[in-house]
Amino acid sequence: PSQYPGDHAVVSGAKPAQPLDHPNQAPGAKGLSCFAYCGRVRCLVHIGSEKTGSSAIQNVLGSNRAALLEAGFLVGWPPEMGNARYLVSHFVHRPDDAWVTKRWRNLRDKRDDTSEDVAWLDDQLDQNVGAIEQVVFSSEHFHSRMKTDDEFERFASFLAKRFDGVDLCCYL
Repeated sequence: PSQYPGDHAVVSGAKPAQPLDHPNQAPGAKGLSCFAYCGRVRCLVHIGSEKTGSSAIQNVLGSNRAALLEAGFLVGWPPEMGNARYLVSHFVHRPDDAWVTKRWRNLRDKRDDTSEDVAWLDDQLDQNVGAIEQVVFSSEHFHSRMKTDDEFERFASFLAKRFDGVDLCCYL
């Protein structure tokens, strides 16, 4: 059993979040980050194969972001993005079309850029403690860009540190 409530890793060997200061705690209080105590927050990863309507799903999610949040669902990518491609880029270290679009010259550029997007997600989780029941991620690139066991293991570990469970959805 974990010492952290809500920490039920979906990947063996995943480590729970470390105790951190939290913005909703009394000043100087030490406690758990949102990732360890926000409770039954699950995530849904929509693995959208190309040409299966993924963009339409992403557009509906993005267009209804505020109403979904009121209902307990967080759209898991920043409003200025069309989908959760940043998560794929964060875990895939091989150059692809995102490198050209984002003008990354090296792994450091990519890491710095995608780390800002991951920080956005973490901020959203912290700011909405208790209000979120599920986070939804959707990207065609989960299907077409993530290819190695290492990439999937890092992604699974990332999810396990933040969510109580992971559901996968894929249209073929």
